[in-house]
Amino acid sequence: MPRVLGTGAYDFKRHRVADNNNNNECRRNEAEKFINNSNGDPTRQIYATELSSLKNGRKPVPLQRVMILEVSQYLEKYLWPNFDRQTASFEHVMSMILMVNEKRVIRLKQGRELTISEKTNYFVFMINAFQSLEDEVVSKTVLRLAVLQSWQSLSYGRFQVLGNFPEDHSIDDDNEFVDACVLYCEKFMEFLIDLLSQLPTRRYLRPLVADVAVFYENFEINDHTGTQLTDDEVLQSHYDRLYSLQLLAFKRIPKLRELALTNIGAIHKRNDLKKKLSVLSPDELKDLVCTKLKLVSKEDPWSEKVPFLLEVMVSFFEKQQSQKEAINALPLYPNEQIMWDESVVPSINYSGEGCLALPKLNLQFLTLHDYLLRNFNLFRLESTYEIREDIQETIPHLLAYINNEGDTAFRGWSRMAVPIKEFKITDVKQPNIGEVKPSSVTMRITYSISSYRSHIRSEWDALKKHDVLFLLSIRPSFESLSPEEAAKATVPVKLGLQYVRGCEVIDIRDEEGTLMNDFSGKIKPEDKKPPKGELRTLTVALDTAQYHMDVSDIAEKGAEDVYGTFNILMRRKPKENNFKAILESIRDLMNEYCIVLDWLHNIFLGYGNPSAAQWTNMPDLLKTVDFKDTFLDADHLKACFSDYEVGAIISGIQPGLTMVVGPPGTGKTDTAVQILNVLYHNCPSQRTLIITHSNQALNDLFEKIMQRDVPARYLLRLGQGEQELATDLDFSRQGRVNAMLVRRLELLGEVERLARSLNLPEDVGYTCESAGYFWLLHVYSRWEQFIAACANNEDKPTFVQDRFPFKEFFSDAPKQIFTGDSFEVDMRAAQGCFRHLKTMFQELEECKAFELLKSTADRANYLMTKQAKIVAMTCTHAALKRKDFLQLGFKYDNLLMEESAQILEIETFIPMLLQRQEDGYARLKRCILIGDHHQ
Repeated sequence: MPRVLGTGAYDFKRHRVADNNNNNECRRNEAEKFINNSNGDPTRQIYATELSSLKNGRKPVPLQRVMILEVSQYLEKYLWPNFDRQTASFEHVMSMILMVNEKRVIRLKQGRELTISEKTNYFVFMINAFQSLEDEVVSKTVLRLAVLQSWQSLSYGRFQVLGNFPEDHSIDDDNEFVDACVLYCEKFMEFLIDLLSQLPTRRYLRPLVADVAVFYENFEINDHTGTQLTDDEVLQSHYDRLYSLQLLAFKRIPKLRELALTNIGAIHKRNDLKKKLSVLSPDELKDLVCTKLKLVSKEDPWSEKVPFLLEVMVSFFEKQQSQKEAINALPLYPNEQIMWDESVVPSINYSGEGCLALPKLNLQFLTLHDYLLRNFNLFRLESTYEIREDIQETIPHLLAYINNEGDTAFRGWSRMAVPIKEFKITDVKQPNIGEVKPSSVTMRITYSISSYRSHIRSEWDALKKHDVLFLLSIRPSFESLSPEEAAKATVPVKLGLQYVRGCEVIDIRDEEGTLMNDFSGKIKPEDKKPPKGELRTLTVALDTAQYHMDVSDIAEKGAEDVYGTFNILMRRKPKENNFKAILESIRDLMNEYCIVLDWLHNIFLGYGNPSAAQWTNMPDLLKTVDFKDTFLDADHLKACFSDYEVGAIISGIQPGLTMVVGPPGTGKTDTAVQILNVLYHNCPSQRTLIITHSNQALNDLFEKIMQRDVPARYLLRLGQGEQELATDLDFSRQGRVNAMLVRRLELLGEVERLARSLNLPEDVGYTCESAGYFWLLHVYSRWEQFIAACANNEDKPTFVQDRFPFKEFFSDAPKQIFTGDSFEVDMRAAQGCFRHLKTMFQELEECKAFELLKSTADRANYLMTKQAKIVAMTCTHAALKRKDFLQLGFKYDNLLMEESAQILEIETFIPMLLQRQEDGYARLKRCILIGDHHQ
């Protein structure tokens, strides 16, 4: 079955790859031979033949040729060694710029005007320079260009920064030149955005571009202090701006008296504001905009055009949609429009030469909101690309066609897609207060699995709550496309794909209506029955934002009813389908007031001293540390640990940020286990969260922890990979609850035996509460009396043996406890026996909650939030369950991430915020990142 790759003209030509590789090798050999054998200056000829081609129009940078020269080390072997600031030619400097661009400021020689292509190359160089401010040498040089002196360019009003194109070129008949100009504008806007998205350059640039529609220009941040503005502060700034306009109108513009006296809510919308300003004549409007408000210069040729002046006024004074509001209004599932938008989601063979409408992940961010916003957009588009590829692979297998009745039918089949028998929207709930989209939209879908084999049926029957599915509307053309039409057609047209909508499973039922895959605990495992029949009915939740957009299009534009056309239900592999949970977690974080640790905040945003979070610079260090069996003696230390491992263990147990980097086999996991073991014994009241990328790595780490002297009742493994643990013990939530209940019965039996040994009634072991009273009244009181008696009889060797009150309870010990030969030896044995009793009653106290809580869910939640000291999960599970963790009040003090170099940056950030802040402060004390950045 053919698979559609890429879209339209962007299809990847596989048969050309081998030829291109051979050509590149030949060109590289020729370049090396030319450089090595040249007697004069080869830069002019290489620049003319290899680096200044304009044949491709949109590709002024011949990237492939630059890469060939890079492999030949053209920059290192020739350009840098032979560069002289005074005598270097124009071609030499431009060649260095192009080569540095490829690697990712030197003034060009005067006397030559740059072409559009060369200007674009120069902008790429500047972009790379300002994206490398973490380099001290680069930052010292380029930050001189964005300082207070740049404000000398401000005019009396405001100066609009625009690209200067050569006026003597006619661009009407030269499409290649038009494309080059468009690319130049794109690079110029990218350059502005880069400057506005970094605090050191934003402060001085923003006044210069106040009237240019640049993305970061209106970002919610105080440019002087660098702090994020709250929603109230942003709203107050908008009110102050409108109030100043009303005050000016009231004093000096009689025609705008109505605008001056009306309430702000009636004029902060675009149409209302335009209506109020329409009473002014063109001259009065120009005087208001150019003279009184100084939003546009009088010399600007556009200042004579009324629509332009109105747009300037409206854009400046209308209430802007905040980033948070825009994100909340976005659907989390991609639709068919965004999936095949090449400017946003490029095809697989995107060369990187043009600009994409995507935010950059850099080493510096304006605020935490800025960091989350960029990650949200990038992760959303990355998941969109993966979903698009799955759709393009699945649909051709269905062999859709139009039958005699004019309906869509399918000759083929696909493992990941099934035709829909029946579907219906069952419930649309009213919007929440302050919102316009419905609070929830549910749909019921019926499909048949009769045509599948048993193993594929089991995959469809394994669908569970929160799984993400996709509804497809496929409507192929009556006739197949001609070769010419197919070459021009987009992928949706080729596939006959009309609409794509995502949904989330609520429940799944068999043909008799019996609930399948119920994990709520309402149905006992022994009562579960295999599903009946071949029909399955799904109840799914649709995206409310997308539903509101579709319904609005139907009402306002007369668009087709999307929800009456679906005929295919598509699923994806579970491991690749967790995007919605991560996007929801990021969106929830953006709607919260996130508090990152004070010692990590500036480092996270890329400011301040990078070593500020190192343990040597942290307050509240542990004064004494018991390393347990980590270092037995000097010989053991030298034989088992390197200097780096010792440093990592010491750093990991102290507060602050610890990063352990090393290739496979260097002992990173053993170091992590030792840190966890030492932390547990030195800080027994603290709780530690373990995060990994894969279940295999998590199980490996967890199995090594189980071998240490950490009690099993304090260990908890969350997620789906717990069954793969190489142990007979069950460390899942339900398994730990069952183990605690079994342990409770064992301990209560021991309490009854202890009561019998003291000639007391056995009913003291009926409950954990009665056992607690028994401990206070009969056990601890007897021990205090025994200790008081021992104080005056230390000279009697047999005193402990004769008077120890619990001697009969320990009579079944493997060997005799008391010898009667030494008071000190017998006293140490007695203290050991009492510690055993004390531990037994402490465990019973921990079991008390499981006795009081009756439901399985309550017991499991208590175990996770209170009982467990070491909780392990994957980063995917952390993102999936973040909302549940917050509702349950999950708390932890230490965070350890294994495989952190394999985890997306945002997936390392989410686990830091799985708990609510306490009194405005973050509870997290340690963050330990372990991984290999080469993996």
